[in-house]
Parts: sequence; structure tokens; C-alpha cells
Amino acid sequence: MLTDLIKPLLSFLGIEKTLNLERVLLNSGWLFLDNIIRLFIGLAVTTFLARYLGPDNFGRFNYALAFVSLFSTFAIFGLNEIVVRVLVEDQQRRNDILVTAFSLRCFAGCVALISCLFFINRFGPTDGVSRSLVDIIAVGLIFQAFDVIDSYFQSQLLSKYTIWVKNSIFVILSFLKLYLIFIKASLIAFAWVGLAESVCGAIGLLIAARAINVITGNFRFDKTIAVLLIKSCWPIILSGIAFAFNMRIDQVMLEYFKGPHEVGVYSLAVKISEIWYALGVIIASAFPIIVKLKNENEIIYHLKLRQLYKVLYFLGFLASLITIILAKPVFHLLFGSAYEQSIPVLMIHVLGLTVILFGGATTYILIAENLQKYQLYRTLIGCISNVIFNLIFIPRWGVQGAAWASVISYTVCVYSIYLFKPARKIL
Repeated sequence: MLTDLIKPLLSFLGIEKTLNLERVLLNSGWLFLDNIIRLFIGLAVTTFLARYLGPDNFGRFNYALAFVSLFSTFAIFGLNEIVVRVLVEDQQRRNDILVTAFSLRCFAGCVALISCLFFINRFGPTDGVSRSLVDIIAVGLIFQAFDVIDSYFQSQLLSKYTIWVKNSIFVILSFLKLYLIFIKASLIAFAWVGLAESVCGAIGLLIAARAINVITGNFRFDKTIAVLLIKSCWPIILSGIAFAFNMRIDQVMLEYFKGPHEVGVYSLAVKISEIWYALGVIIASAFPIIVKLKNENEIIYHLKLRQLYKVLYFLGFLASLITIILAKPVFHLLFGSAYEQSIPVLMIHVLGLTVILFGGATTYILIAENLQKYQLYRTLIGCISNVIFNLIFIPRWGVQGAAWASVISYTVCVYSIYLFKPARKIL
């Protein structure tokens, strides 16, 4: 059933000629299921939460999430796709790769947590509630280290185990959020639920890893592997930090210039727009195959990349058109008049969808080509342009200005790859 949803697409890309299509289909199907579950349940919870909290408190909550996300990328340490690639290329040293990557991410998570707490309490808003929200949510940065287990599952096309774990937790905690709304809980309670999701996700991944004997044999920290991972990932770390700023600095700057009400209005529109980012699952699932295909047949590899780009552009355009047509009636139905200002923001923000999908695909390809440094360069360009455009647009046009700043900076970021001759070959 799941595989029927994406079989025509993967057949069009010709993946069945290079690797077992059934494994790719099944893995992609699980990833699609993950996104479908999160789409519908997440939309329902967001609807009730936005209506319950109102724009002001909803803005405070999303400001906290945005602020923590600025440090979350450093906690990831740029290792997600790098570990997948290394595991595909060197399966003999699986245990040492996993424990070394886990150790690096534990260190990075601690540094990210300390930095986040320092900056929010030193430079954050005077609002004590906003600071408390950040303090609680930020603790989850440490538990991201366990996502190295997910990297192993991805390398083996076994994403279903991660999805079982994280979706089970997501569904349970979503109902808990609805219960908190029913009993009219405080805003802080929702931050504790966010932290609980991180902790339970880490425990669940450990249980899944033990269940299929991933955690067997001897594990040791390998300095050689650590050096290899750090050399490969440092551009991803810096570009990831820049990307996080590019994606979330608008909400932080909105809070500074306009206040929590505008953040609430803006962040709701962004959340709805970002639902479509789930289409990026196509490239995420195919990444291990892309690495293999690159090493086996360069000509077919580039042919399939061009076909993949065309598919992503078409899907992005179609999703943008649907969103613009349905934005007004759906918003009135789900969120009422309190979020009337969010409608034009959504219509503007979704215009960047095709660029985002194309940019996500080229990010994976740059990693497959070992050209991560160009991902860093273009993301830095996008980050700088985003800050500049937000500084100009937000004081003049508020939430709509922030939306236009995001769309323009995404476009500048993604297409600046043309500035770097060695990276042009992926296009």
C-alpha cells in the first residue's frame, strides 16, 4: 500500500535498474507514512494549540522553539548525512563509526545547551516566561546524540524502526497536548512535553537498536574515524548553523522589532507552509542509492539527478498553487479571525517551496560529491542576505516583510551555487 504511492516516481527515476527497487520503495513508503501521520496529527494539534494560546502566547512558544533551533544545528554536528555516507562506504567498522559519532554529538549537544542558556539569559527578552520556555526546551539538545542510530537505519534502508519509535511517541504526546489544552494548562507545561519527546525518542531508538542487534560486539572510540568525520562535517556544521539562522532568525527578529503577537501570526503561517517540506522525503530516502549510483555509473547518475530536480520543481509548484487557492477558506475554518493576518503571510511564504525542495536535493548531492564546503558558502550567503532583508523589511512591512525576506533569501542561498564552478556539475 505504502509503496504504491511512490512506485511511479521511483520507476521514473530509474532506480530499479541500479538497486533493489522493493527496498527503496518500502523505505520511502515508511518515510511518507511518517510525514503523513505528522502532517494530520500535527496540523490538528497546532490548530487547537493556536486557538487556545492566542497569538501572543503562541508567539512566545514559537519564539522559544526558534531560538533553540539556532543552536540545534550545532548539536547535530553536521553528522547526519555524513554518517550515512560513511556507513554505506565502510560497513565493516560499523560499531566504531557509531560510537565515535555518538561521542562527538554528545560533546556538541552539551556545548549547544550551555551556549543556548547563556545567550537567552544574557541577551534574550526580559519576559521571564519566554526565557523559561527556552531553558526547558533546550535540554533536549543533549538527547539528539541518539539520532546516530537513525543514521544507521537510513544507511540500511531501515527507516521503519525510527518511524515506529518516534511516531508512537509523537502520537502519545500529541494526545497529551490536547489533554493539557482541555484542562487549560499553563504555557510552560507544553515546553515540558517538548522535552519529554526528545528524551523518549532517545530511549526508543536505543530499544529499537537492541531489538535488531545493532548494539552488539565491541564498541570503541576511534580517533582516526573522529578526525575523518570532523574533516568531512565541519562545513556542514557551519552551513547548518547558517541555515538555522536563515530559517528561524526571522521569528527572533520579529520578536525584537514587533513583539510576540506578530511572532504568533507569522509562525502559524510558516508552520502551515513548512508542511510541504515533507516532499523532501523523496531525496532523503534515495540518498544511500545516490551514493552507490555515483560510484557505479557517472552518466546515469547525472541523468537521474536532472529527472529528480524536474519532479521536485513540479511538486513544489503544484503544492504552492494548492496552498494559495485554499489558504483563505482553510484559515478561516481552522483558526478563526484571530489569525487573519497569517493568510497573506502564508501566500507569500509558500512561494519559496520550489526553491527549498531544489535546495534540499542539492544539499544531499553536494555531500555525495564530497563538496560540503560549497554548501557552507551558499548558506552563509543566504544567512547574510536574510538578516539584511529582515532588517529592511520587518520595520516597514511587519510580518509580510519577514515572509518576503525569507523567500528572497532562500532563492539567493540556493542559486548562489552557480557562483562556484566546481559545484556546478551537480546541476
